[in-house]
Amino acid sequence: MMHPSAIATGWGHSDLNGRSSTVGDLVYDFSSRAVDFVRSPAQAQVVPASWSDNESPSPLPAGVRGPVGYPIMVVYSGGQSVKMRAAEIIAPNGARVPFHYVPQLYELDYQVIIPQQPLSGGTRFHVRMDLTVNGRYVTNEWDFTTAGAGGIAPASSPLTYSSGFVDQTAPPTLVPGATTSVRVRFKNTGTATWTRGLAGKQANLGINGDSKSFAAQGMAVDWLSADRVATTQEAAVAPGAIGTFTFSVRAPMTLGEYRIPLRPVIDGVQWMADQGVFLVVRSDHGMHGRWISQSPYPTLARGEVSAPLTISFTNTGSATWTRGVLGAQVNLGINGDNRTWAGLGVEWPTPDRVAIQDQGSVPPGALGSFTFRVRAPQAPGVYAIHVRPVADGTVWLEDYGVFLYVTVR
Repeated sequence: MMHPSAIATGWGHSDLNGRSSTVGDLVYDFSSRAVDFVRSPAQAQVVPASWSDNESPSPLPAGVRGPVGYPIMVVYSGGQSVKMRAAEIIAPNGARVPFHYVPQLYELDYQVIIPQQPLSGGTRFHVRMDLTVNGRYVTNEWDFTTAGAGGIAPASSPLTYSSGFVDQTAPPTLVPGATTSVRVRFKNTGTATWTRGLAGKQANLGINGDSKSFAAQGMAVDWLSADRVATTQEAAVAPGAIGTFTFSVRAPMTLGEYRIPLRPVIDGVQWMADQGVFLVVRSDHGMHGRWISQSPYPTLARGEVSAPLTISFTNTGSATWTRGVLGAQVNLGINGDNRTWAGLGVEWPTPDRVAIQDQGSVPPGALGSFTFRVRAPQAPGVYAIHVRPVADGTVWLEDYGVFLYVTVR
C-alpha cells in the first residue's frame, strides 16, 4: 500500500466450504509519479522496535524466524530498477546494527533490509542505502525512531572483510583467440560471511585498480563486468572457509604475456587486502624452433647445382608441425621474404621459401629437417642467404641467425 505508484486499494473476504480467506487488491499506475520514492519507516516516523515476521512468504533467510527488528524499505516510482550497492543502520553511539538483506521478489523497484534482532526502544536510528536507480548512483538516507523506553542499541562487534590467497590454476598459454577456464581461491579471514547475491556482502574477484584494459583487449569471457571477473561459486563462504572464483579468459590476438592483477572486493563496502595475486596469460601460437645443425657450405662452379643440403631445427614449441596443413606446416623461408635469391632456387616451393618440412609430423621436442638444392650464379664470389623457419599464415619462428654461404669459383 505504500507504493508510490499505487492509486487504489481494496480488500475482500470469503467463507466457502469451511475455508476463510482475506485478500488485498492494489492498483498501480506507473505513469503517475507524484513522488520519486517512498520510505518505510518515513523520516522521523516512530515505529515498533520489533517485528514478528508474520508474513508469507517470509522475507527472512531460510531458517531465520522472528522477532527481528522493524523492516526498513524504500520503493521508487515509475517502475525504476533499484539495485543495492551497500547499506547500514547506525545507532546513536555509532554502532552498526547487523541486518539481513532481503532478495527482491516479483518487482525490481524496491530494496528492503531487516535488523537481525529487535531494536532498542525509544532510540533514534540513521539509515543509509547506496543504490543504483536506473543506472544512476543514488544515496538515500534518513532517520527514524523506535517506540518504547529510551536507550540506545547495544554496540555490536563490527563485521570485517578480509581474505588470504590459497592457490590458483597454472598460468595458461593459449593460441590467440582461444579461451580457457581458470580458478583462484581465497580464504575468508574476516568475521563476516561472504554471501552471493546480496549487495554489500557478495565477494567478487576484481581487477585491482578497476582496470578495464584487459576486457578492452578481448580477454573477458562472460565476466560480471569489465573489471569484475567472477563471484564465489559457493552461495555462502563463512569465516575460515574457502571461496572459489572460476572464470574464463581469452588470449588476445597480439602475442605476448599479459598479467592480470586480481583482488577480492565487497563492492560498495571495501577492497580486501592486495596480496599481489596475478593471473598470467600467454598468447602464443605454440610454434617455436631452435637451430641444431646443417650441411657444410657448398663450393660450386658457375651454374652448377648443389647436392641436397639439409638444415635441422628442434620443435621447441607446444604445437605439432604438420605438413600440408596451412598454419601448422613449417617452411624454411628466406628471412624477410627476400626474393633476391630466387634465381638460385632449384625446385623451391616459392621464390622466398627454399623447402617445406621433410617429415609429415614433427611433435614438440622432435627434430624437423628441411632439404633443398641451390644453383650457383654466374658471377664468382660468396653468397650469404639468411634462412629462418616460418609457419605461413601463423608466425615466423625464432631467428637464430642461420645462413647458407654459397661459394662460386
